[in-house]
Amino acid sequence: MPKITGEAVVMVGKYTSFNPAKPEETPAYGFHFSGPQSLDEFGELNSIWASDGWVVVGKARIEIDLIERDTMTANAVTSLRKQKAAVLATAQAEATRIEGQIQSLLAITNEA
Repeated sequence: MPKITGEAVVMVGKYTSFNPAKPEETPAYGFHFSGPQSLDEFGELNSIWASDGWVVVGKARIEIDLIERDTMTANAVTSLRKQKAAVLATAQAEATRIEGQIQSLLAITNEA
């Protein structure tokens, strides 16, 4: 199974349970990991992150054990199918709304 390793910036957001007095009590999933592009030239968070309440709390060396390629592909297809269903549902709702407007206009025209 292939692995990916790399460095990451570790952040916490305003909605996490992070406690600066006891950072070791925060579970790994309570942190957000991002790349160096999240930092400006001074090592501070870019304003887009900082203005949303994110705070840098450390750096991490990450090792990712990739899942099997077939499973990865199946997961991607499942995700795309869900996206497609959501887009179709939104489009159908909008088409129904527009059809309602058309029918209302036609009803007004037929009343005259």
